[in-house]
Amino acid sequence: MSRELHDSTIQSLVMVLHQLERFLVEHQDIQMPAIRFLLNLQSQIQSVLKEVRYLSQNLRPSILEHLGLLPAIESLTEGLNKHQGVEAGFMVKGKAARFQPEIELSLFRIMQEALNNILRHAEATRVEVILEFKEDGVLLTVQDNGKGMQELPQSFYEFLKQGKLGLIGMSERVKLFGGKLQLASTPGNGTILTITLPPGCLLI
Repeated sequence: MSRELHDSTIQSLVMVLHQLERFLVEHQDIQMPAIRFLLNLQSQIQSVLKEVRYLSQNLRPSILEHLGLLPAIESLTEGLNKHQGVEAGFMVKGKAARFQPEIELSLFRIMQEALNNILRHAEATRVEVILEFKEDGVLLTVQDNGKGMQELPQSFYEFLKQGKLGLIGMSERVKLFGGKLQLASTPGNGTILTITLPPGCLLI
């Protein structure tokens, strides 16, 4: 899928973008309202192209299979810095260890979803990811400085009524391996996503 996105979708978007740029150069006599519309369209295409490239690079990076979750998360945050204009940091606390393979994949998908949600909805300029290894388990925290949420529901299933399936999916993934996902947010003060994992999720 990653290869298809790169070879087909991305190339098609690049072609459309070049055609639009060529049109703007060759038709400088069009009226200003039309120019504004076309420039706005150009900006939207560039934004979509950037997002598709980001998704293509992170669908299933080899770094996850060869080096594990920590380098993979670092790669995601570096992608935010380089390609999305968001200041992102990743910190590891405690004695780091490898996770069970299926848990590493689930946590990687959760991180993708969490960071994509921040990009799409939070209007954040800074994101901090902290992975803490403790004697009684593992704590994963994702905090942003975005606009926050107006009101948090009593349960994650209330997000279902709002069409926010990503959060439901993250919560269900965490429950599968005995973890717990919590969300804290206030308007204007960003959002904190916390995942608590039991010690059994780590390789012995």
